[in-house]
Amino acid sequence: MPYYDYLCSDCGAFELRRSVAARDEPAPCPICQKNAERKVSFQPVLLRSKPGAEVRNPLHVEGCPCCPGVIK
Repeated sequence: MPYYDYLCSDCGAFELRRSVAARDEPAPCPICQKNAERKVSFQPVLLRSKPGAEVRNPLHVEGCPCCPGVIK
């Protein structure tokens, strides 16, 4: 089960592990037990690399046949 962020109006933000089906339902604050709404944020993830560098799957080992010509 994934973790989701919730925001209690009195105590602040907290994280809770819940099923995907229950993610949008209000969750009890672990401090005051007041129902808190899910905090949804859409922060982009930017990947940067050096110009000309190739991206390699980090799970593959050096010399992997599917990652030829990788700059080390």
